[in-house]
Amino acid sequence: MAIAPTAFGYTGKAADGGEPVDGVEPGAAASSQPVNEAMASTFNYPQWQGQMYYLTREIVPWLSAIGGMGNGRTLDKKEFVFQIEQGEGSTLNNARPEGWTPEDERVYFAAQRQGVTEIHQHSIAMTYTRDAVTGQIGAGGSARTGALAPNDESIVEATGTPMQKAINQKLRKIARDLQKTSLYGTYFNPETQATGSATSGFDGSYDPNAVRKAQGFIDYLLIGAGQTNPTPLVPGADLTAAQMAAAAAQDTEDPFFGALIDIAGGDLWRDGINALLVDLFEADTEAPMMTPVLWMNGSTKVELSKEYTNNFGLADRSRTVGGVNIETIITDFGTFGIGLDRYLPKNTIVLADMSYINPVTLPIPGKGVFFTEPLAKTGAYERLMIYGEIGFEYGPRSYHGLVVNAV
Repeated sequence: MAIAPTAFGYTGKAADGGEPVDGVEPGAAASSQPVNEAMASTFNYPQWQGQMYYLTREIVPWLSAIGGMGNGRTLDKKEFVFQIEQGEGSTLNNARPEGWTPEDERVYFAAQRQGVTEIHQHSIAMTYTRDAVTGQIGAGGSARTGALAPNDESIVEATGTPMQKAINQKLRKIARDLQKTSLYGTYFNPETQATGSATSGFDGSYDPNAVRKAQGFIDYLLIGAGQTNPTPLVPGADLTAAQMAAAAAQDTEDPFFGALIDIAGGDLWRDGINALLVDLFEADTEAPMMTPVLWMNGSTKVELSKEYTNNFGLADRSRTVGGVNIETIITDFGTFGIGLDRYLPKNTIVLADMSYINPVTLPIPGKGVFFTEPLAKTGAYERLMIYGEIGFEYGPRSYHGLVVNAV
């Protein structure tokens, strides 16, 4: 089944008019793992014997740190809001003469910011035979086949049924999708349903660029809450100076804080962090820094650790330990933890106050947040759906910041 290409890399529609399929985002390498895009059977979903090694990235540190797939705040609506308010400015010697009648009626009102949840939905189909066959190796026929030894615990499906294994695979994918969404997602809240209707349902194709989408943290810092980014971020791609410059002009009621550094010009990550913290400290807005964490990519982490070695005032006194692994930074403005995540840009350090970052979920009555349920079938197979609605809230932009090496 081919994917119809667009300027964004995919449409979510099958080019041959079939069921929607998952697309590959621009710049992402396609997996070499065999993929079955149809109903699972003993022929296209075989099992093998021996130790299973799972090769795809499974650890999602950022998503786990902010609450994962099932925690956070629950909603009874698909949109969620928060308010921000700044106090009245102060003035030196703001005095009045005796007998003055005050005429400075002025009030300051809060500004509202908005986010949305997005729907994650996948289906799995498996023949009765495939769900029952747990003692055979391979697909049968002329292909390599055989029988498992009795009570062989090395079988791939030793921890569950073939269907449960398929569900677990899909849940891993959803977690990786949410990891990228919570960092890079582009906000979109359509006014109308893109295709189908409340009575007829969908026709099996849709445009993923016209459905409800949650906003990612980095996108939120750059352009503000509830804004649709005209140039969506690409997971893992370096941020540019133009993106940083555009961010400074967005949402003056909730100002953005970030520092541009030029390593080629002699600046260091440490200098950028200090510049960011000074900006946060000296701003009129308050950044509580309840649980501040500096998040970065692996290569950035190596560079930062190098900057904090004994060449810059930090020495390991042990005679048996070589190297350095910075896990906490003590600054003039407090102590900051270090978070390591491979999905972050290589040229960026993200300062996040984790106390204000949460998933927001829309539980379905009687079902929960992420759940499975059977779908209609017309033959000898099981068919089910995995479904959930989730978004993310981050608190005011002025509580966080970015340090970007965008030369």
